[in-house]
Amino acid sequence: MPRYRLKWHLGGFSRGCAGWASELKQLFAGYVDAKQKQNILDYDDLLLYWSQMSRTASSPMSLAARFDHVMVDEYQDTNRLQSSILLALKPTGRGLTVVGDDAQSIYSFRAATVRNILDFRTISNRGLTSLRLIATTAQRSRSCRPQTP
Repeated sequence: MPRYRLKWHLGGFSRGCAGWASELKQLFAGYVDAKQKQNILDYDDLLLYWSQMSRTASSPMSLAARFDHVMVDEYQDTNRLQSSILLALKPTGRGLTVVGDDAQSIYSFRAATVRNILDFRTISNRGLTSLRLIATTAQRSRSCRPQTP
């Protein structure tokens, strides 16, 4: 598993925490230790283990065969690791649907990249196809005013 690089993170999105690097390092080490003692995984661990499982020689195709269809909502808020897991799960693209709005990408602090949805169509070398629907602000359900009778 790749090691978390606190120095890189503190130089990026969390610059205001750079003065707390040693305390954060200690806190994170305690967190990892507590997880290991209790034999539990957090969301990031689950993603890393899923990714590792999808790269093993025996499981990728058998894992993909378990699902006829996969749909991902809010695809604009996925990170590169999540995208690679999805593409390993449906390598041909058959039965794969992603939904998202590139104007509403809000999880960059969790390494989400809007490029996943913007570049989805260009992954055609894997046989993927996509349909892009463009809605105006007035057509987006979250942006519309309720109709009064």
